[in-house]
Amino acid sequence: MRETGRRGSDRAVRWALAVGALLMTVGVACGEDMGDVTSPGATSSGAASSGLAGTWVTAPGFDDVTMVLGEDGAFTWDNRTLESRATGTWTADATTLTFAFVEDEAFCPGGTLTWEYRLDGDTLTSEGVASTCGGPFVRGMWEFERQPGS
Repeated sequence: MRETGRRGSDRAVRWALAVGALLMTVGVACGEDMGDVTSPGATSSGAASSGLAGTWVTAPGFDDVTMVLGEDGAFTWDNRTLESRATGTWTADATTLTFAFVEDEAFCPGGTLTWEYRLDGDTLTSEGVASTCGGPFVRGMWEFERQPGS
């Protein structure tokens, strides 16, 4: 559902700024080089063989987010901290994970967000590297834990 008016606009801006600040803070704190990222069996279609399909929840210290990467290439992003939700499709290769948001999203309508990622067992670490979402792009990192049974 798309929010309208000043409140919806403010929420989208706050959401983007919070995500950017968090990503920048964690990225600076971790100081990891994501240049040598691998994921066995990754495909350009985002299929389950990439090892990414499943339900992921942010590690402690991050916003309360659940990210579901469907085997069919669909994703949902639920940020309970900011009371926001985003949907669209995802694709992955050996080093990058790209989200394409649906047109009527409050966050990044019709745009894309690309992460470089590392999959280490049930931990997914990612760093934002590109965006067509508009507004300032702030590089930063996210860390997720795969949920049992996904």
